[in-house]
Amino acid sequence: MTLPFLASYVALWILVVFQALVLMGLVIALQRIQRRVFAAPGGRRDLLRGTPVPGFSVRELSGRTLTADDLVGQLTALLFVSANCSSCHTALEDMTGLRHKALGNVIVVVSGTEMEARDLATTYELGRVIADVDSELVDKFNIARTPLAVLVDRSGHIQSYGEPALASSTTTEGTELAAAEVHGNS
Repeated sequence: MTLPFLASYVALWILVVFQALVLMGLVIALQRIQRRVFAAPGGRRDLLRGTPVPGFSVRELSGRTLTADDLVGQLTALLFVSANCSSCHTALEDMTGLRHKALGNVIVVVSGTEMEARDLATTYELGRVIADVDSELVDKFNIARTPLAVLVDRSGHIQSYGEPALASSTTTEGTELAAAEVHGNS
């Protein structure tokens, strides 16, 4: 082997090792960013299917008090939105799948002021709306991004947790189960 050939061979291996180290650093940095972006408040992740609904007591715009116990006995979808979120407006425009999945029982939880919640309720003709001004429900349900839908089954447990399209279309077993219960076939 000649000296120039040996030097280029060593230089090439040094470059390969350097690139591998840079790539490993980028992967680690990406994982850290992903954990920060998708982590919920307090470092907790999304609620898992089968998890009991956290305890809460809030007031709907209508003045009615809603508690976690009120969700037991009926299929309910909680749709978490923010007033200034464009994808939230898209989700509010088409809640058909979510309404079908929850047998029409959808409660919209607006992160923002009461006035913003009233504006959304009027604009999209929403029935049940909660202005989550102090982020009580956002914190209890570990909401890190909006729009996000939480489907609660008749026993008061989380059936699905995710983007409204996913919560309303990933599985039909909840709707089939609810339909069977409605018709007395449970």
